[in-house]
Amino acid sequence: MDEITAAEAARILPVILDRIERDGVPVRIVRRGRAVAELRPVRRSTVGHLRRHLRNHPPDAGYRDDIRFTRDLPARTPPA
Repeated sequence: MDEITAAEAARILPVILDRIERDGVPVRIVRRGRAVAELRPVRRSTVGHLRRHLRNHPPDAGYRDDIRFTRDLPARTPPA
């Protein structure tokens, strides 16, 4: 993992983000010699990932009740 100072990160943030997106390499941000943050690529999910996850983690006994409960919740209107 690459390290960069907070001052340098503030100065070249777009370049750092481009590199993370392109190469998938996380970057650790350091201030006064101490690591304060890490920027890493977002893990993208697909329907295939979801299917594999559900196949590997079958529903438990309360799954059906959880779905019914969620379905019966009142719809929320987003704030204006």
